[in-house]
Amino acid sequence: MKAIVIVMIMTLVGCATFQPVSIKERTPQVGVEVTVLTGDVLFESIDCYGEEMVYSGSSRRIVHRGECSRYDLTVAGVFKDKIMLQYREYMKCPSRWVPSYLYDLDAPWCVKDAFTRDLEYSTESSHIKYKSHSFRILSVTDNGFTYVAE
Repeated sequence: MKAIVIVMIMTLVGCATFQPVSIKERTPQVGVEVTVLTGDVLFESIDCYGEEMVYSGSSRRIVHRGECSRYDLTVAGVFKDKIMLQYREYMKCPSRWVPSYLYDLDAPWCVKDAFTRDLEYSTESSHIKYKSHSFRILSVTDNGFTYVAE
């Protein structure tokens, strides 16, 4: 019901058009040497898609028929024998102005608590693998390490 009201108001204020949205961002890039310390993000992935409703007279970036998600690996700790990482998934925070089947591209990210996990890797191994991502460990110090995304 809210969506119908929002679309009707947008139509009255200005003519709405739709344009495809496809955002895919991955950091760091493959082959780039990176040094991280405890608390730094080791890897981040953003994937948003759908159809953005573009209408005159508004700066809001509302998307429907899609989804916007993000996940990252953060360095939780580096020790002599292990590297500890934290995996987290995020979604665009809901808004009282936007129904749940739409999302606002400019909204902040909210942590999906059920999709948070702590991971441990041995420093004896020269690789960290998670999902389809692989990282080659070049060196380890007391509070960080240097790696290359493969």
